[in-house]
Amino acid sequence: ATKLHPSGGRRAIQRSRIRVEAGGELHIYYDPVIPFAESVLSQTTLIDIDKGSRLYFWESFMAGRIGRGEVWQFNEFSSETRLRLDGQLLFLDRFRLMPKQDPPTGVWTMAGARYMATGLCFGDRADLAERLHGLMPKAGVDAPAAGLVVARVAVDDGPDFHSCRAAFTSATLTNL
Repeated sequence: ATKLHPSGGRRAIQRSRIRVEAGGELHIYYDPVIPFAESVLSQTTLIDIDKGSRLYFWESFMAGRIGRGEVWQFNEFSSETRLRLDGQLLFLDRFRLMPKQDPPTGVWTMAGARYMATGLCFGDRADLAERLHGLMPKAGVDAPAAGLVVARVAVDDGPDFHSCRAAFTSATLTNL
């Protein structure tokens, strides 16, 4: 997991650039980002795929070092994930959490959830959205564009989180 230590108010920056060419297949299942108390992170993930490629991607974060009682104690966590197909934007997810100023515990934000993940699948697996719905009943799963399946998970505890991650990984590794 990416562990984000306190930085004396300075911002840590993490940028990832992913490219999958036609005929290529890439599986990336990141462990969660764990922001420690007083930490600040700005994260950007840019994914470029070509028609005829396959991508299976999972990114996630925790509300802090939960076992140590550091829930929502980080200063800031901002994230942007972009997925482009042949240069055309297919998916954009952008958020900024500043829990000390505005705790994300309301019904329209994280509510009681302390683990959040996003799964992206691109390819020609027509059955994948339905399969993920069945395997992860607590997740939101949608197919917003041809060939694209997006899963969003927000759960309260570690066992539920790890179960969702295992289900996503299992579903995307099936029938390679």
